[in-house]
Amino acid sequence: LTKRLVERVMLGRLTAAWIYGCAPAPAQLQLLIDHGRRTTALMPFSAAVLHEVRLGPEDGMDIAGIQVTTPLRTAMDLARHGPPEPSVRALLAITADPVLRCPLGYVRSAVEAAVRLPGKSVALRRLDAVLRLAAADGG
Repeated sequence: LTKRLVERVMLGRLTAAWIYGCAPAPAQLQLLIDHGRRTTALMPFSAAVLHEVRLGPEDGMDIAGIQVTTPLRTAMDLARHGPPEPSVRALLAITADPVLRCPLGYVRSAVEAAVRLPGKSVALRRLDAVLRLAAADGG
C-alpha cells in the first residue's frame, strides 16, 4: 500500500476485529475508505480489499498510528457484512469483551436507530444469532 493510501483508509470489519483480539488474522486486510474521497485502485494481487463506504469522524480511532474502526463501528459492520459464521463469532467476542465497552444491547440499539443503513435486516438477524450463541454459552 502506498503511504498516501494508508493515510486515507481505516482498517475495518474482520481486520479490525482481529486487531481487537476478537477474530483470527484475516486472509486479506479489509480497508475502508470514505466514498467521497478519490482514490486509485489497489495494486493487482494485493493482500487487501478496499471497500468504499460512508465514514464519519466518530467511526475511527488511532491505534499505533493506523486508523481502525471503533469497536461499535466494527460490530455494526460485522453485523451487516462478511461471511456469516466468522462475523457472528467475532461479534460474539466483541460484544462480550468488557474492555471494548460494546455490549450486544448497545450494538443492537445503534443498528435499530440508524436511519439509512443498508443491510439493516441482515444485521438484526446476525445480532439475534449472537444473542442465541451468548445464551447457549451461558453469557
